[in-house]
Parts: sequence; C-alpha cells; structure tokens
Amino acid sequence: MPGTRTGNSGTPQRAGATSQTVGTSGGIARRRASIDPAGGPDGCLLSSVDIAALADWIHRNSGGTSLASTARVARTSGIYQVSSTAYDALGRDDRRYLLARLLQLFTPGIPQVYYVGLLAGRNDTELAAHTGDGREINRRRYTEAEVAQAVTRPVVRALMRLIRFRNSHPAFDGEFSLPDAPAGVLRMRWQAGDTQVDLDSRLAEASYRLTYTTDARTRTVTDVADLP
Repeated sequence: MPGTRTGNSGTPQRAGATSQTVGTSGGIARRRASIDPAGGPDGCLLSSVDIAALADWIHRNSGGTSLASTARVARTSGIYQVSSTAYDALGRDDRRYLLARLLQLFTPGIPQVYYVGLLAGRNDTELAAHTGDGREINRRRYTEAEVAQAVTRPVVRALMRLIRFRNSHPAFDGEFSLPDAPAGVLRMRWQAGDTQVDLDSRLAEASYRLTYTTDARTRTVTDVADLP
C-alpha cells in the first residue's frame, strides 16, 4: 500500500516503503527517538531527558512492572528500550490504547502489530523472572484457549475493526497530509480521488473524531468500535 507524507511546504510527498510499530518482541524501543548527545539533532524527536521521563511514566502506568534497559553504544547512551507491552505502558486504558493504534495506522508506511499488542496483552513478569530476560515480559505464550478468550474482549474486537478499516478503505491507497487544525488538535488525512478519511485527535484528553466517506456519504465516529 503506497504511503505519502507532507513536507514543510504542505505538499503531499511520497514516503517510501517504511514500516512502523507501537511495540515489538523486546518492548518499546527508543533508538532514533533521541537527540544525538555528541552533536546536533540527527533527525530524531526527543532528548535523553524526555526519554527518561517517558520511561518513568511507563513504569508508573505499568504498576512498576516495566523494565528499562540501558546501554552505551557508539555515540548513543542511556535508555534504549523499555520492556513492557504497549497496553500496560498506557495504563491498560482501552481508549488511550486504541488512540495510540489509530495514530499508528494513520502514519504513512506499513503498520506492524505485534501479536501481544493485537491481543492487548499484559506484562508477563513471571516469564521474565523465569528466563532472566526482561524482554520476555512482552513475549507471553498464549494457549489456544487464552487466544479465544482474548479476542472476545471489547478492546481487542475494536482494534480488529480498526485494522480491517485500515486495510479496506480506499483512501489509504492515496495521499497523506497534515491539514491545519485548531490548537490542541492533531489532524491527519488520507485522500484518494473522492474518498477521504480524517482523524482529529486531542492527545491530552485521549479523545478523537474519525470522519470518513462511504458509499458517497460521510460518516463520523468517536469510538473505533463503531466502525463497520
């Protein structure tokens, strides 16, 4: 599926076959998120202070079960990964979790959803303690019965609806842009021909409005569980 991004001029641009994630088998990586301590910015977004604050925030949200890994590699030092499921990192708040997935699926590129993330899994502290590897906290071994139970949860069912919507709506085959929006609102748009999808989100409030065209009509939802 092609992806585009908006440059400084506001003109949609081709982004290439990039991929993006919210969480991986090792947890939540911060590499490429911080400022190069040896010099100027290297295209990254957060300073080492921001990264440390984020790790502390995740630790509080997870009830103290997340594990921050540190390393000093080449010019990069400090926290490079927080071992936690994405769901626990957001305090097991269904709405914030689904908003995080909305932002991921609206970002240009190829969305990748790790299986524990798909099932909104919790931190497996017993597995991490048993193996001695903190990364195992996000590698829960599900039984068939546990998977069957997990897919009945409202948050998982809503996420699956969102993924189906992302895979099927024709606007996502078009161009991506970041239109002007009121203060405090992040507006993301995909458009292909006469089809369009807009996401307006207020991150501080964990609120969002998703507006999309379907059968020549426009529909708005404020809960992805209401998607077709």
